[in-house]
Parts: sequence; C-alpha cells; structure tokens
Amino acid sequence: MQILIQIIGFIGALLAIISFQSNRHGVIMVLKTASETVFAVQLMLLGAYTGVAMNIIGSVRNLIFAALVKKGKSTTPWIIVFLVLTVVLGILTWAGPISLLAIAGKLITTVAYGMKNPSCVRLVTVPSCLCWGVYDALNLSLAGICTEAFSLVSIIVGEARYRKSRKVEALSDKEESSVNVAANAKKAY
Repeated sequence: MQILIQIIGFIGALLAIISFQSNRHGVIMVLKTASETVFAVQLMLLGAYTGVAMNIIGSVRNLIFAALVKKGKSTTPWIIVFLVLTVVLGILTWAGPISLLAIAGKLITTVAYGMKNPSCVRLVTVPSCLCWGVYDALNLSLAGICTEAFSLVSIIVGEARYRKSRKVEALSDKEESSVNVAANAKKAY
C-alpha cells in the first residue's frame, strides 16, 4: 500500500513540476489544480488531514482564479475568501504545530496564484515550497518532498528562461530602434 501511496504522489509531482514551465496563468492554474487534487488523495491516505484540506482549498481556488484572470477580473475578493477559509479549515483539521506549515504554504500560494503576472506567481511561490517540503517530510510523503525540490528548480529554470527571452526581445527592440534612428538621420541629409 505504501508504494501505491507514493506513486500517487509522484503523479501529483509531475503535474506540479510541469506547471511552472508555462508562461500562461491559466495553464499554470489548471496543472496546479490537477497536482493539488492528486496530493489531496495521497495525503488522505497518509492521514495528513490538514494537508488534504489545504489541497482541496487550493484546487477550488486555482479554478476560480484562472477563470477570473482570463476574464480580466480582480481576484482580490476571492483571495480574502480563500485566506479566511484556509485559516478556518486549518483550525478544524489542526494536528499540532505541523499544521502551521500546510496553512502557511496555502496562505502564500493563495496570494501568489491571485496574481496575473506569471513571474510573480513563480517567485512568490518559493516560500510555500519550503513550507510544504518540511510538511511533506514530516508526513513521509516522498513525492511531496521531491515535488517541492523540483518545483524550486523548475521555478528558477522557468524564471531564467522567461527573463532571458525578455532580454533578447529588449535587445532586438533596441537594435530595431537604432536602425530606425539611423535611417531617419540619413533621410534628414
């Protein structure tokens, strides 16, 4: 049974890792929803009920945020709703100080995933990865530990890729501007 529980977690891990390689908010949210749903199942089988509650909240939150961002609507009212819901369900599933890790991780991602800028989503997610990594270690979720480690690497790689592409675009725009200035100067003579 333990092997099956870990396999379920590794499916969630794969989905989480892939999610940070997208530069589209909606894609990140859909993949994170699938990942959090799978992890809710794994944590339920491990008896880590605060983690289950936090992942269920996260799954619902992700779908709502994806729809709001796609429509260009504010996520702020929903951020508040999900922050309160996270605290309430955290209290109801309290298993001691270990629960603070899952609660903090979910509070952080609730703020992060409400942001429209994919770069901000990635960077604000980093502290959540650290909280969840410790929570997963204490609950013996090998896949959870790996997910958080790979998510951190994936966030760094994704951020580096998109910063590099923006830098290349900026250089290209600068070169194009220089050519236009030179052409206009030539016309002036």
